[in-house]
Parts: sequence; C-alpha cells; structure tokens
Amino acid sequence: MNEVDNSANYANKTVQDAQALIDKVQSDLDEAASFYRANNINPDKVLSACEPFIGVKEKAEIEQLAKADQEAIEQEVQEGMARLNFASGAASSTAGARKTRAMI
Repeated sequence: MNEVDNSANYANKTVQDAQALIDKVQSDLDEAASFYRANNINPDKVLSACEPFIGVKEKAEIEQLAKADQEAIEQEVQEGMARLNFASGAASSTAGARKTRAMI
C-alpha cells in the first residue's frame, strides 16, 4: 500500500504543479492583455509586426523545442501511469490472495 500512496502522492503533486503552471501562464496572458488595453495596442498588430523577425530558422527551433517538450511530457505521463499500474497491480494481487484449502 505504501507504493500506491507514494505513486498517488507523486501523481497529485504533478497535477498540482501543472495547475500552478497553467495558472501562472494565464496570469501572464491576462497581464499582457491588460498592458495592451491600457496602452491602446492591438495584440494582433503586434504579432503581425513581429512575424518578419521570426525566420525559418527560428520557427524550426520553436517547433523542435515544442516537440521535445511534448515528448518529455508524454514520457513522464507514461512512466507515471506505469508506476501507478504496477503499484495498484501489486496491491490488488496481494490483497486478493486466497488461502488454499485442503481437499478431502
């Protein structure tokens, strides 16, 4: 049961960390939107103005970094699921073990 608890705690911590990151990103986006509104700046125009400075090399680098991040996330999720499956399988197999009865 201890392994199951550790795996569940790890999973809960990962979910909490992910939610904190999502909240931080949302806060940053809200702050940027407030800045744009306060200064009468159209965000779409800013993005279109920056696009010429983002060349093929930069776009490829961004895509490569995003892909690497996605693969790392998927790997971590798979490892976490494997740990949970292993821990829950070990716990259920020991909890459900029956004593053998002598045949008459």
